[in-house]
Amino acid sequence: GKLRVDYTDVLYHIPEASVDLEDGQIDFGTFTLRDDFNNTALLTRGVLKHDNWKDMFFDFAINTNKLEVLATKNTGEDPFYGSVFAKVNMTLKGPMENMEMRIKGEPADSSNLYINMSSGRESGTADFLTWKVYGKEMQQQNTGLGSNLNVLLDVTANNYANMYVILDELTGDIIKATGHGNLQIRAGTSGDFTILGRYDIDRGNYNFNFQSFLQKPFRLREDVGNYISWSGDPGDATIKVEAEYEAENVRFSDLRSPLTLSTNLNDNVRSYRGKVLVVANLTEKLSHPDIAFRIELPSGSPLANDPGAALVLQSIQNDENELNKQVAFLIVLNTFGPVSTTSQASLANTAFEGIVVNTISGVLSNTLSNQFSNAFQKIFNDKSLQVNFNAQLYNGSNFIAANTNSLNIDRTNLNFSFGYSLLNERLTFTFGSALDFGLTSQQVQATRNLQFLPDITAEWKIRPDGKLLLTFFYRDSYNYLSGVGARQNRSGASISYRRE
Repeated sequence: GKLRVDYTDVLYHIPEASVDLEDGQIDFGTFTLRDDFNNTALLTRGVLKHDNWKDMFFDFAINTNKLEVLATKNTGEDPFYGSVFAKVNMTLKGPMENMEMRIKGEPADSSNLYINMSSGRESGTADFLTWKVYGKEMQQQNTGLGSNLNVLLDVTANNYANMYVILDELTGDIIKATGHGNLQIRAGTSGDFTILGRYDIDRGNYNFNFQSFLQKPFRLREDVGNYISWSGDPGDATIKVEAEYEAENVRFSDLRSPLTLSTNLNDNVRSYRGKVLVVANLTEKLSHPDIAFRIELPSGSPLANDPGAALVLQSIQNDENELNKQVAFLIVLNTFGPVSTTSQASLANTAFEGIVVNTISGVLSNTLSNQFSNAFQKIFNDKSLQVNFNAQLYNGSNFIAANTNSLNIDRTNLNFSFGYSLLNERLTFTFGSALDFGLTSQQVQATRNLQFLPDITAEWKIRPDGKLLLTFFYRDSYNYLSGVGARQNRSGASISYRRE
């Protein structure tokens, strides 16, 4: 025979059993169950009482040293899911409309338990969820009285189990940890989902999501007292986690430091090229933790005890805006960025700063383009759709200003385009627009209004392999040299040949 527990979605096989049919009850005696992995458990008590097959009352008990006890997938409805193998003492007792399953156990083999926090920071549909419907919907059958199952788990966590705490399913903010502790979990087909207890983290990772679209792995530090504590409501849990991201081949010379820091940049600091750590401290509520950053050198770094390097890092740490900027540079580009200044020493330094700003814009723009394209392709179920997003910060006044030693960012250009391919991708139309506007009062006055700049392109692959390409285009651009609110347009055609 076979037995499937709907709530845990585990199928158990019953090779043989002796059943005693009595008046008002069925006594299953004792028998062995097997899971799909040939692990065994012993049913030590199995009685089903009934009143002419109504008002059923269950009284079962199972013991095992290792058995699959959870095999659920993410349906978007259950607060937890996963695959768990455990040493278990389990009882199932009560009437059909109010059954109670008590499970006391600990993981006995490699297991994965996912706890889904319901209050995500983002909205939408997660990319890794694919919904498919097969066949026809079956008519609902009348099963009589409704059944209700309450599950009470007394879990002693150990290093056999990986726990995944999903902070935000859409963006992929997940804490993966192994550790120890005792958790009292209550769930069921009706009623609230609650967790009581503390989970002390021994090791793991935190997928930190930069600006909701660029993921970077942080390693959870060991032996620093990391933990997650629940007192009932899973969304009201508290957290204390210290994690680090390791940026490689970082140079202090990229700080392009002002006079206030230059005395600290000795030869050892200036010539350093190695690892720098971004440390994130997560505290307070698990559903929306407070995150504080600091920048450190690894303990084995040649600059670990260098007073000059320590002063530079402390100067950055003392300025929250500068700290957040340097953290962004290290996470996104694995490099320090130029220290912010009110005035620049030379055009070369400021030009370098402008290049770095645009590099960040480029990284984020490429990421956004991929995200937009994936979203549109899924919405319209068409892989030929492409969305491009580009953002650029630049100086629109330095070319006409008398002071060429200043290169302050005062304008931005946002470009958004939508592409569609036809005829087996031989003909591609791209429709887009650029928005150019000033960031300072001077530049806002100079242009007087928002510059809407259309951009239309048609490309025809003369050869199917795309080596010979014919292009027609029309585009507008903002011309800051031709007067207030001036723009120029270009149209034409080109033919190109590409050889690899």
